[in-house]
Amino acid sequence: MAVLEGVRGIEVTVCADRQALQEYDDDEPEGVSAEVEGYDKATKTASKYIESITGKVFYIKLEISKAFKFDSPIISFHVFVDGMKVRSKHCGKKHVPLAMNVKGVKNELDNGQTFMMPFKFSDIITSMDDSKLATIKEDATRLSVVGEIMVKVYRKSEPRLSSAGQRSRVKLAVDTSIPVHEKALKGRAMSHGTVLGAAQPTGASLRFLSSYIDGADYPIAIYRFKYRSKVAESLESLLILERTPEPSPSPSPAPISNGASGPFDLESLDATQKTKLQEFLGNLLGNGGQPNGEKKIKREREETDSKTNKRPKRGERVEVDLIGDDSD
Repeated sequence: MAVLEGVRGIEVTVCADRQALQEYDDDEPEGVSAEVEGYDKATKTASKYIESITGKVFYIKLEISKAFKFDSPIISFHVFVDGMKVRSKHCGKKHVPLAMNVKGVKNELDNGQTFMMPFKFSDIITSMDDSKLATIKEDATRLSVVGEIMVKVYRKSEPRLSSAGQRSRVKLAVDTSIPVHEKALKGRAMSHGTVLGAAQPTGASLRFLSSYIDGADYPIAIYRFKYRSKVAESLESLLILERTPEPSPSPSPAPISNGASGPFDLESLDATQKTKLQEFLGNLLGNGGQPNGEKKIKREREETDSKTNKRPKRGERVEVDLIGDDSD
């Protein structure tokens, strides 16, 4: 879970199958905002990597405990997925301790029926087809915010019930049914985007209006989750996960030595020495002299070296959902 020491009592987690996804430290988090007037803490940012799996449904869990020191009527959680604001949730001191789950996007039909579409990881499909170059700028801009879940926490004024009409429809940045050119990723280690699953009927929730105390540019905390696949082009290429080590090559065989003058080299022998060596080996092997003896010796050595130098084969509290949505 992402926790900030300077903002104790708030925890944010990305979950799947009712379990928190494994988190990895981000060694290069982005900078934080300056202090805001009337508030003695600068904005703090927690940044983590998480592993994404194609087709896996996920949700964002927001928790507030009594350790959090309220100094505003409410705090508001703004949830962003791939650069798009998808939900806002708020909480007052009287609701603590509290856990809220943001499971997807809520939209309404024209007849007022409300439905929820869950978040789901999906592959980014790339192509080297030149026809995709025509939209590379638009695709690059769209993909620049893909691969991150972010939650911003704000101090806000006392909420009032909203009388706004139909909820605005929310769309995400990625259409995974359309391949994009490889160059649109600009060399970034990206593997997944977020899509919305099948619509599920759900109950309508109340919406509230409230005002920023410090301004929209000054959240008191930011929680960032950069999601990537485990395979080599993402988490492993970023050195977030250790790579499987390569097997060590077998050592080269030691050169034949004559014990006195270093390595033995057949090519350094003169014709007389080669003839004597051929006769000696012929007698030793019981074959007598062979006219092609020198070639046979060299061929056997080459075959032996070739076989020896082959590389070995590679070895694998009670949770409640909706207290209230902001409408801002």
